[in-house]
Amino acid sequence: MSGYIGFNLLPVLPERLLDRVIPMLWRRWGPPPAGEDIANALAAVPTPAHRAAALGYYRAPVRGRVSARYADDATAWLRPPVSPILYLHGDADGCMRPEFANRLVDFLPAGSEVAQVPSAGHFLHLDQPDPVHRRILDHFADDDSPA
Repeated sequence: MSGYIGFNLLPVLPERLLDRVIPMLWRRWGPPPAGEDIANALAAVPTPAHRAAALGYYRAPVRGRVSARYADDATAWLRPPVSPILYLHGDADGCMRPEFANRLVDFLPAGSEVAQVPSAGHFLHLDQPDPVHRRILDHFADDDSPA
């Protein structure tokens, strides 16, 4: 499910083929995409520089280059969360298996919630915006901690 990550590490080619890769991944990762969602994603990366910046998300960890400004946070993703979180996962996610969410709850701090969103893929906020927004609002409405 993650072969695209290796492809994105290649030089130049991913930038040139992003207009093909984005629609392909979107089809694999969930319910049929809305044409406007793909168009918006492609419009956000109109130039090779924009595309290289977007692909930098995949390339930076492998290259090991971290700005001094972010050096202390470079490994934050390896540490477990310390505050309760709401984790939502589309039950039709073709990028990360929905079963991942079932095991995640054991690793989260007390008070965390894990839920699958029916009929949603990897871009669950676009696939099912109303249920996702409702779930987020309900989570914070039930939060007793100070803002």
